[in-house]
Order: sequence, then structure tokens, then C-alpha cells
Amino acid sequence: SAAWERAIRSARHDIRIASFSLRDWGVQRALLAAKQSGVQIRLMLDAKEKDIPNLQVFGVRWFGDGRPGSCQAMRLHAKLLIVDAHSEHRKCITGSANPSSFQAIEDFIEYTEIGR
Repeated sequence: SAAWERAIRSARHDIRIASFSLRDWGVQRALLAAKQSGVQIRLMLDAKEKDIPNLQVFGVRWFGDGRPGSCQAMRLHAKLLIVDAHSEHRKCITGSANPSSFQAIEDFIEYTEIGR
């Protein structure tokens, strides 16, 4: 999503993401650029999404293991991006859809940006 990419590109210190999925290539590229510039990145994604390529470089924490009947069978449906949490430039984006570059989703979804 363009809003997520803008927020990630603005990061100077840290990025924290909790999301069911993170398959958007634009978001992945922005995260990689941020990591290469020294920004600390912490990701928590749903364990059912372990097949997403390129994310291992970020040291993803996986939520749940998906086994039916276990307490770990819970799913992570949060969509939350926090940038520079402890600085005056902090930003938070939350919404109901996974970050996506699909225009139909971008036209339909409104993300809430919370700033200082």
C-alpha cells in the first residue's frame, strides 16, 4: 500500500509491523531499504504465511502454528505499522486489510494514520 510504503520510507530508527500477511512487493522493498539504512525492523506475521519469500532477512516472529485444537491455533489478523515509536516523528497506521498494491483494495480501504 502506498500509505505503508511512505511511512516505512520515513523511518529513521525503528519499524514494527503486526499483520496477517506481508506479500506486497512495494512494502517489502521499502522494508529492505530501511534495513539497509540501519533502521531496526520487527515483524510479527501469522504462521500460515511462512511461505512468503524474502522475509527471512528481517527475522520474523511467527504468530501461532496453525495446529487445530492447540492454543497456538489462534490467527493474527491485526494490521498495524508503527514507525519511530520513541521519537517525535512517530507514526502509526492501522486498518482492516493487509497491505496490498491491488488498486481495487487501495480504492476501497482507508488506513488511519496517527501522528504526533
